[in-house]
Amino acid sequence: MPSREPRGLLALIPLAAILALTATHWFDLFRLWNETTTLGHGWLLLGLVAWELWQRRAQIGGLTLSFDARMFAVLLGAVAVWVATIWFGVENLRLTMLPILLVAAIAVATGRDGWRVFAFPVLLLLFATPFWFYVQPVLREITVVVVGFLVRAVGITALIQGSTITLPSGSLEIADSCSGVHQFVVAALIGTVYAWWHTDDWRTRAKVVALACAIAIVTNWIRVFALILVGYVSEMQHYLVRVDHYWFGWALFAVSISIFFVLARRIVERSAAPTNGDA
Repeated sequence: MPSREPRGLLALIPLAAILALTATHWFDLFRLWNETTTLGHGWLLLGLVAWELWQRRAQIGGLTLSFDARMFAVLLGAVAVWVATIWFGVENLRLTMLPILLVAAIAVATGRDGWRVFAFPVLLLLFATPFWFYVQPVLREITVVVVGFLVRAVGITALIQGSTITLPSGSLEIADSCSGVHQFVVAALIGTVYAWWHTDDWRTRAKVVALACAIAIVTNWIRVFALILVGYVSEMQHYLVRVDHYWFGWALFAVSISIFFVLARRIVERSAAPTNGDA
């Protein structure tokens, strides 16, 4: 990013200001990565971001510093939203805004070319922000409805009251941890990266990401229903019910994400295949 001209160096002032203002907030985000399983993939994601930036090192080195007024307006808008989240105490959005602020500040100093280079790697960090805590109750409620339907459909003797399913031998609650939000976020991340690497068509990218999200949701329904079925058959004595079922969910996820790769490849190949009349 060579430029020793005063005007070019002045373009770095907004970036320096953003880095200074948000430093402690980034540490808050990093702390969440250590304290919550939902965002526990954050450190691995940071490594992916670093790798993406390394792959773009030649493009980064070719950028010139030049103040972009339009991106500065975008940055001011993002800062206004961020300050509002602090003022009103919306903690999850406060930390979610950090990658947006960072990429906007970089784009102020490097213009549209810098935006094209930095936007994808930096905005990947959105997959490790607490925005996903808002998605968790939605996924949980959907899981409650679907699993309740499946329990009735197969004729399991159970009393369903809200998120609690009472079997003859005990009760199971579809708690927040049963929402599958962690697998959902990881699947959305995998789908996004796969789509970005394998196709430039935005509609195809959207299909691939949607497929990843759908597979993650359905896999979680299967996981929760399977645990209820195991609890019913074993009279609540099975290891998965009494002790731990955390890794059971990830084992199912590994299988489902393998299916995703097969289907996603077909989607990409189909979109790339020439239609009738093409050369």
